[in-house]
Amino acid sequence: MQTPTLLIAGHGSRNRQANMEFETLVSMYGSRWPDFKTTYGYLEHATPSLDDALKEAAQNSDLVVLLSLFLFAAGHIKLDIPQAVERAKERFPRVQFAVASGIGPHPGMAELALARARTITTEAHLRQEGAAVVVVGRGFSDAQAYADFLSLVHGIGERYQLAWI
Repeated sequence: MQTPTLLIAGHGSRNRQANMEFETLVSMYGSRWPDFKTTYGYLEHATPSLDDALKEAAQNSDLVVLLSLFLFAAGHIKLDIPQAVERAKERFPRVQFAVASGIGPHPGMAELALARARTITTEAHLRQEGAAVVVVGRGFSDAQAYADFLSLVHGIGERYQLAWI
């Protein structure tokens, strides 16, 4: 049996630094799981494309595990990734493809958001009357992804008793 491949799917960015950060994360993850070949593919704006990464993985492994690093399950998770995996299955019928569910919103995200805010102000300032925290999301054409985003935002406000979020 060949070494299985862990393929981590990222969105991709026009900003090369953002892609480099993702690739560093993938490398760090791979060093923690030496029983897998760890690689990556992008859905947009960067290379290798997810299709190319799936092809490369399938040519070198008989098991490909795909993990997507998307916070909310919208079009890429529900449509693009399954379609790419189906194309790979058709091309490589002897390879087993396993797709992990998206990472989803995690309770730790509220703490991470507040930690980011603390880099520019204090928690006391955030809790002052009249202070506001703006949380920006984009690409929410999917109702469930939008609901998950709102749940995360409300969780941040409730957990840290913020006056305006």
